[in-house]
Amino acid sequence: MKILYFGNSGNLGYQYCRWLRESGVDATLALQDRHHEKSKPEWVDPAIKDNYPDWIVVFSRHSLGYLYPPEAVNRLAERADIVLTSGENILPALVLGKPVVFIPEGSDISRYPFERYSLKRWLRSFVYRKRIRNVSAILTAQDNCVEAAEALGVGDKVIRMGIPADVDKIRSTLDQSAFQELREKYDKYDLVILAASRKHIDPAKREIYKGSEKILGPMQSILKKYPEKTIRLVFTTAGEDWPVYKEMIEKKDLTKYSDFFDFLPWPLWYGYLNLENLIVCDEFGFISETCLGGIAREALSIGTPYVAAIDVESEKFIGAYSSDCPIYTAFDEEDIFSWLEDYLNKSQEERQQLKKDMRNWADETLDYTKSTARLISVLKSI
Repeated sequence: MKILYFGNSGNLGYQYCRWLRESGVDATLALQDRHHEKSKPEWVDPAIKDNYPDWIVVFSRHSLGYLYPPEAVNRLAERADIVLTSGENILPALVLGKPVVFIPEGSDISRYPFERYSLKRWLRSFVYRKRIRNVSAILTAQDNCVEAAEALGVGDKVIRMGIPADVDKIRSTLDQSAFQELREKYDKYDLVILAASRKHIDPAKREIYKGSEKILGPMQSILKKYPEKTIRLVFTTAGEDWPVYKEMIEKKDLTKYSDFFDFLPWPLWYGYLNLENLIVCDEFGFISETCLGGIAREALSIGTPYVAAIDVESEKFIGAYSSDCPIYTAFDEEDIFSWLEDYLNKSQEERQQLKKDMRNWADETLDYTKSTARLISVLKSI
């Protein structure tokens, strides 16, 4: 069986190809030469910068690349049995003449087919809704992706499979020099709270709403309740509503307690997640029963306390993953505050036990070695 992964959105292509190749599957990655930094393999694996393996083939995208594949990808597809893809490459992938397995990240199925606000977006959504009927399978455990597939008339193509994690690689990918600098800066605090999600705070934009603003009240409350504690706030600045969000931080008088940074490559980003006194607050837009996003998978792998609106006790979640997932479920601001307070007041021994429980759960449930066999079985059945 020969696999072509078309595109590398979110570095899923690189990771899936590497995992499949470890299991003996002939997998090739078609990598666009101009892409976001986060979608370059060296973002997650610095060792291969300027030295890609021969199973990564770089191509140039033409002006209509969002609708049609370039000739270089057509030639690669001729030698493949199945095409996998994520992100915006789903549309050109569906005209390659091969079975297509779609592994959506979120907005690539929940938003793209429904956008109408420009001629290009309208055309893309029109073509999307027609071509998606030809998809062979959609692999996802995300509620919003399943709902979108059903709305598009392809709910029967969904196979509930969450995106796995390369647990060992996440744990070992760390810029030690940068990490030591972070430790020198943050080890002195009793608690470091990381607001990690993109700053999308308009509930009317349901497909991208993250509920990032819901963390600000609990942050303010815990600072007021525990003036004797040393607490630092850290915010990522990504997201279309960041300017408004920053004003909200200022109005709540949180700026003097805060640090800010943009997206970072894995070796630097994981430095934050490895801080012993850090807790991650992620998405609170809508309650999810099945979605463990990228930050959740990373936090569980490293053992970083994690708070989000994920119902880990739901039947759907347990069916997609397993029971006893050791993350903090928060449905509202009161819940968020309670978990921040809980972790702030844990002893060092209790904190270490939580980290151990998270890592053990990731080893048993999230690691790609536990799910690659099922993925190969699904691909063989198509």
